[in-house]
Amino acid sequence: MMNADFIKSIMKYDPKNGGLYWIKPTGARAKAGDRVGFNAGSMNYRKVQINNIGYMEHHLVWMLHHGSLSTLDIDHINGDTQDNRIENLREATRSQNLCNQKIRSDNKSGIKGVFFVRSRDKWCATIQYDGLKKHLGYFDSIDDAVNARKNAEQMIHKEFAWQGVM
Repeated sequence: MMNADFIKSIMKYDPKNGGLYWIKPTGARAKAGDRVGFNAGSMNYRKVQINNIGYMEHHLVWMLHHGSLSTLDIDHINGDTQDNRIENLREATRSQNLCNQKIRSDNKSGIKGVFFVRSRDKWCATIQYDGLKKHLGYFDSIDDAVNARKNAEQMIHKEFAWQGVM
C-alpha cells in the first residue's frame, strides 16, 4: 500500500534540491543512490514508477512531509516544475494551479493575458479564473494593458498570481 512510511523505506528526500533518491529501488535498472524517476511530458515534471504505478515526484515529496497524498493539485510556487523542495510546494485547486502557469509559447506580447488586436489597433487585456475569461478592456498602450492585467491578477488570483518575469 502506498503511504509515507513505505516511501521513506525505499527513498530519501534531499532538502537542498527537492529530489528523491532510491534507498531500495523497485525497478531493475535503478541503483541505490540514483535519483528516482524521469522527466515526463512537455511540462517537464519528474515522474516516478513504483510497482508499475506512475506518481509525480512532487506529490510524493508532499506525502513525505504531510503524511498522505493531497486530494488537490500541488503547485510549484516559483513555476519551476523541477524544484520539488517542500517550501516551493503548496496545495491548490485546479483553477489556482492554472493561474501560476508559465506564459504560453505562442504568446507574442510576452505578457500573460495581453495581446494586440489589429482590427481595433489596441492592446487587449484578459484574465481567466474558474473557467471564465474576463475582458479587462482595450488600451492604447501595452503598459496600460499590462497594468490592468497585473491589478486584476492581484485582486483575483492573489497569492497564486504568476510569479514569473513580466
